[in-house]
Amino acid sequence: MAKSKQGKSLPNLYRKRRELLKKLHSIGPPVRGSIYQYSRFCGKKSCRRCQRGEGHSGLFLSVSIERKTHMVSLSTSSKEERAKEWSSNYKELQKIVEKITRINLELLSGK
Repeated sequence: MAKSKQGKSLPNLYRKRRELLKKLHSIGPPVRGSIYQYSRFCGKKSCRRCQRGEGHSGLFLSVSIERKTHMVSLSTSSKEERAKEWSSNYKELQKIVEKITRINLELLSGK
């Protein structure tokens, strides 16, 4: 049976890669971004929140695309939950792609 340089059998590497590729298909929609709590002050003299130093806060999803930052307001709890889930999906996607890359490197260097 053929083995890679690390001593793993090639059929096992191919099997593991197939399993990881199947996992990729089961991941929901991804978004690469960060969720921030952002506060700002409106500047109105009559605003009690700003007078108390609280300001107006909200959650935002920050995504950088082609060197430009896009901020999306997560004004409802459903948007917040969705953004957190999609961000988590992206992180899981990265982990799987990293594992597949390592396996592919073994397959390329092991023959």
